[in-house]
Amino acid sequence: MPFLAGKRALIVGVASERSIAWGIAQALHREGAELASLYVNDKMKERVEPLARSLGCSVILPLDVTNDAEIGRRVRQNQEAAGATWISSSMQWPSPHARRSPAASSTPPAKPSASPMTCRATA
Repeated sequence: MPFLAGKRALIVGVASERSIAWGIAQALHREGAELASLYVNDKMKERVEPLARSLGCSVILPLDVTNDAEIGRRVRQNQEAAGATWISSSMQWPSPHARRSPAASSTPPAKPSASPMTCRATA
């Protein structure tokens, strides 16, 4: 029996098949967890949806990571609907030095709502 059989996980932060969150999602799936996935905007939906579906995700929803209330609401919705027992996020804000566009502001967001490499049990 897989290690995480019967467990459910909410995945946030998949950007591509090279992202840390994707590796986490694959490992959770390989170990038997049922997954739900959240994406930050329509552009990311185009990337996330096929990856999430390839792991059997039936719940794929948008999430505004700059809105703490929405984050809490989505987590609660997923716990109520799917009984999620794990939340995994590997979202990261780029450093101002990593930005390539000269028109981009060099000021990072005031408060990232998702911290890099977070994984916690909720039940």
